[in-house]
Amino acid sequence: MKLIADSGGTKTQWVLLDDGVKIAECKTPGLHPYFMNSLEMSELIHDQLLPKLGDNIPNAIYFYGAGCSKTEKQAIVKTALANFFRMP
Repeated sequence: MKLIADSGGTKTQWVLLDDGVKIAECKTPGLHPYFMNSLEMSELIHDQLLPKLGDNIPNAIYFYGAGCSKTEKQAIVKTALANFFRMP
């Protein structure tokens, strides 16, 4: 199962796929590491994304996000996601 996120400054589009079949989809506010820290992102993921995923747990996450070109900004997003998902 793959979780794909397309995140900008104002919204994030999430899609959960299993063998190419859409299992779940939702929109949340944007996860932009220049404007949010890991704790704020974690709260948003917990409150708005996880309820939409139900018992489905992705084994891969593809996060395409604005503000994620620098390693330290990528770490903010990765830390937030790692609170809920197994990360490599």
